[in-house]
Amino acid sequence: MFNFIPKAYANFEPPEPLPADYCENIKWDKLELRALVCIFNRVYNALILSAGAVFIIWMIISGIRYMAAGGDEKAIAAARSSLTYAVLGFIGVLGAYAIIAILGTLLGAGFDIPVFTIPEPSK
Repeated sequence: MFNFIPKAYANFEPPEPLPADYCENIKWDKLELRALVCIFNRVYNALILSAGAVFIIWMIISGIRYMAAGGDEKAIAAARSSLTYAVLGFIGVLGAYAIIAILGTLLGAGFDIPVFTIPEPSK
């Protein structure tokens, strides 16, 4: 049934990886299809960083709700469930990050978390 798989895999050549400075030197007036990798990478990194920020904020809110419960079992249960959902959501985001990082490595896309630098003032 799947006799075509070995033949297809024998002819498979891994894609050529993007040059290191490709995303910084995109010509926006003459886009190539592989520029979508750079666009996806920027959106993806923004979403991952936003998810981390939401997780931290939600952890703080859940902690405050837990401390402010004052022994009320319903409030404590609500704070615990809020904390549980925050952790499960973050684990889901980490899982998605791992899957896309593995796919990026296999496909040669090279997804990275951005490094933010402060430019030096001009003299």
